[in-house]
Amino acid sequence: MNASEVINKIIADGEAKVAEIAEAGKKELASLKANYSSELEKYNQETNRLAQKAADDAKLRILATARMDAAKAVLAAKHRALDAVFDKAKQDLLGMEDDEYKKFISAMIKSSIETGDETIVVGVNEKRIDDAFIKKVNRELGTGFQGNILLSSERADISGGFILKRGDVSVNVSLEVLMQMAREELETQIAVKLFD
Repeated sequence: MNASEVINKIIADGEAKVAEIAEAGKKELASLKANYSSELEKYNQETNRLAQKAADDAKLRILATARMDAAKAVLAAKHRALDAVFDKAKQDLLGMEDDEYKKFISAMIKSSIETGDETIVVGVNEKRIDDAFIKKVNRELGTGFQGNILLSSERADISGGFILKRGDVSVNVSLEVLMQMAREELETQIAVKLFD
């Protein structure tokens, strides 16, 4: 082999080597692109999944908040309805005919006294419970009671009923307290009848 043949052989071998390296580079580049595309696809899928999950979570939170707000509104409406029922009952008591109201109050006094020497405090606007009424209740007291109930000149901020005082002890038998006690006792039963 002469020198030019050797040079041509070296050049041909070099070109073959360059082609081989180029081909290997193309294959590696194609492999990297495939890997990159696969990783990019996985990344896009995960990003979409996370975005969908965040959207679903936000939707669930919005729905939960809306359900909670709706439940609160329903509960508030039920409370207003119950308030109206008990306010109506209180107004019905206050609106009783005088004789009926006096019988009611007389029975309440008789069931509340212990000795018969208590003092009765009525509301600022009370007109039906007066000295004559208290005298009548004293006469009606059975045995075992002194019959010395007095009507106080003191007036209380109550709409009806009375406050019974004996020494340092006061028993509030106002319509407000009676309605509150009735509400605590009957609210569940009334709610069942109203809302079922």
